[in-house]
Amino acid sequence: MRRILFLTLITIFWSCGDENLSFNEVVLDIFPKPRKTSLIADGVDERRYSMVFNSDAKIENIKVSGEVANGVFSDNEQDTFTLKPFKDSNDQIVAFFTVRSTTVNKKIELVFKVNDYFLKESIESEPSLPERIQIIPSALTVRNTFASEITIQANLLNERNRKVSQGIKVKVSDELADGTPVNGRFRNSQLTSDEESKVSFSYSPGEITPNQDIILRLEAYNVNDDPLGIEEEIRIFVLPNQ
Repeated sequence: MRRILFLTLITIFWSCGDENLSFNEVVLDIFPKPRKTSLIADGVDERRYSMVFNSDAKIENIKVSGEVANGVFSDNEQDTFTLKPFKDSNDQIVAFFTVRSTTVNKKIELVFKVNDYFLKESIESEPSLPERIQIIPSALTVRNTFASEITIQANLLNERNRKVSQGIKVKVSDELADGTPVNGRFRNSQLTSDEESKVSFSYSPGEITPNQDIILRLEAYNVNDDPLGIEEEIRIFVLPNQ
């Protein structure tokens, strides 16, 4: 059975002469391509729509526009878009548009205006969760003094190497090779994924014994502080202060 897209009609009057036409006499159908029930909040996942109009209508009299919240129209990279109906090879009046997710994991709200009609649709959003953490250090060495520090930036990537949803948390720890905590100094910490799927912090080991490795470990947690089982580590070599 073909799945029909659920629409909520807000206003149902379009005056044409002395008669009030129903919405279905103006727009015959609207459906997604490909057929999905949700979008993943990775800033890439998108849904293609077709809007089909009454073939007896005059194209120049059809005015169609759309607005989207928590998403974007791929057609123009904006949150508003004016559709351009045309006649296809079957002499049917149609218009196409594509909605893309952002990294905000909230329901995507669409509002369309067809002349005097308004209709809206909600698209469910699914979280984009990390499958790996890509650590990018400013250096692989640091001196054993609080005056010396490195900057760590990390990209959180999902299973398709795309961005994760905003709000993914990262917890950081530092230890020696034998597991002894270093208790170094972390500052300028931004440990919740932003719209670019990044976290960052600055780190200094302080006054510890030089000529040994420090292991910095990053672990991912969801918005409820539940561990996601995704972690990555990097080794930083401690040089003597000069």
